[in-house]
Amino acid sequence: MTTITKGLMAVVTLEMNISNRNLSGSNSSEEIRKAVEKCVSSFSSTLDVSRKNITHLTEEIYKQPDIKHFHLEGNAISMIPEDLFQKLPHLVWLDLRFNKITALPPGIGYHRQLKTLLLERNPIKELPTELGSLTALTALNLRHCPLEFPPKDIIEKGLKSILCFLRASGNDRLLSIEPATSETAPVEKLNLSELLQSSLDVSDDWPNEEEKLRFQKLKEEIIKNEEEFLADQRLSAIHDLTKAQENHGKNRELYSESAGLCRCPKLHHVVLITSATMP
Repeated sequence: MTTITKGLMAVVTLEMNISNRNLSGSNSSEEIRKAVEKCVSSFSSTLDVSRKNITHLTEEIYKQPDIKHFHLEGNAISMIPEDLFQKLPHLVWLDLRFNKITALPPGIGYHRQLKTLLLERNPIKELPTELGSLTALTALNLRHCPLEFPPKDIIEKGLKSILCFLRASGNDRLLSIEPATSETAPVEKLNLSELLQSSLDVSDDWPNEEEKLRFQKLKEEIIKNEEEFLADQRLSAIHDLTKAQENHGKNRELYSESAGLCRCPKLHHVVLITSATMP
């Protein structure tokens, strides 16, 4: 292949990539525009652009600043606009599951209405300290997020500990104000009991019956996933326990044999010689 041919192929590839990005951007804008128009025409407080292959959010979403339920699950969004939480001040439910989000903007700390935040299956490694300022937050879904901050032991203690840790980190204070473990629930439990129960309380003003049914379906899906996850954990724990017991039994047998040999060294020596010299 000549240098000229390689150069032409590189140009064609670059043009195709640019074209694909433009097409993706156009698709995102079009899908969001249609969803906003539907939301406005139906006087709904729910904006649903889930599973539309959206790669980024456009200014169109701000044409409906009164939305309370924002569904973005199952897209390819990698970044949340810095001003989203300031321009959508009435959000109570934000579903960002199954995207490519790596960070949340610090502006989230200005929000005072958000009660349910779903982040499952996003490659996010750090939660912003500003998240600790969300005084209304009652449900946080973090399943399968490779979080490094807050640390795992804080996350396992539950939502109250997470928010407390983030506030303390943001204020550069000691963690002595962290609530006792007995007062908190694990995040995985929040995905079920607190996420589901508190969200139903949160949404006394569901826009319509369809939205309530949608939430019910989501609840059942999360419960099913959680039950499968816990079942796998139980099986793994039983397997490990069984293996440990087997190893313990073998160790006891070896210990008994060793103790017997220690008590009768001469007899053992005789037996060994006899067994080795008998025809």
